[in-house]
Amino acid sequence: MGRGSDFSALVDRLTESLGDLLPAAPDLPGHAKVPALQTPCSIESLADWATKKSAETFRPPAPNSPFLRPLLIGYSLGGRIALAAATKNPHLFSGLVLLSASAGISDPATAEKRATEDSQKAAALRASANSSENENSFRSFLEHWWKQPVFSSPRWLPNLYLPFLENRLSADPAALARILEDASPGRQRPLWDFLPQLSLPALFLSGDADKKFCAISRAMAEKCPSASWKKIPGAGHSLLLENPPELATILSDWIRKTILQPSKKTTSHANR
Repeated sequence: MGRGSDFSALVDRLTESLGDLLPAAPDLPGHAKVPALQTPCSIESLADWATKKSAETFRPPAPNSPFLRPLLIGYSLGGRIALAAATKNPHLFSGLVLLSASAGISDPATAEKRATEDSQKAAALRASANSSENENSFRSFLEHWWKQPVFSSPRWLPNLYLPFLENRLSADPAALARILEDASPGRQRPLWDFLPQLSLPALFLSGDADKKFCAISRAMAEKCPSASWKKIPGAGHSLLLENPPELATILSDWIRKTILQPSKKTTSHANR
C-alpha cells in the first residue's frame, strides 16, 4: 500500500498488547508526499533506503529491551522490499514479518510477461495525471486497480474500499508509475534461493481468501528453515484493512514466543 498510516490499526493493537514498542511506519518513496528515489526505484534501491531509514528511526524502547534491533514488517511491495533488505543485511534486524508478499518470480518468461504488464499499467498511470476524461482519470485508474482479482475478498466492501480510494487521490501518479515499473516483480532479482540461508526469525502471513498468496507464502516458509506461515481467517490480500484484530493477535503471539522469550532466556543465562 505504501503509506505508513495503513499500519495504524495494527500498530495500535500491537502497542496495546506488547507495550514495549516504539513503532515507526514511514511512507515508501513515491507514495503519499514522499518523492520517488533519484536513482531507479528498483527493489534493491528501495531495500537500501529501508535499511537506512530503519537505522535512522530505530531507538531501543528501554535499556533492557529485547528489541535491540528493528523488527522488519512489510506488506505486499513493502514485503518484497523488507525481504531484500533482510537477505542483504540480516545482522541489522531482529526478525522479519511479510504480509501478502512474495520472493519474486523465478521463471524468466513469467517475469518478462509481468514486467511488460506493469510497464503498460505505468504508462496508463502517467497518462491519467493529465487526463480530463473521467474514464481515463487517476481516480478511474485506482478504481480499476483495486478491482483486480488479487484483491477479491469477502471483506473488501465499500466501507473499506471507498475511504482507501479517497486517501490515494493525493498521491503523485508519475511517482507511483515509476515505482510500479521499476519495482515490478518481473524486474526484481528473485530471492527464492536466498530463503534457505536466511537466519532471521521470520513469519509469513496471508489471508485465507487469498489463495494465490497462501500458496506463495507457504512455499516460501517451506524453503526457509527459520520461518513459519500462518493464515489470517476472514481476510484476503489486504490484511492490514480487512482483519487487523486477528492479524495483531497472531503477530503479537509470534513476537512473544520468537523474539521476546528467547531474549529473556539469553539474558537469564548471562546473569547467572
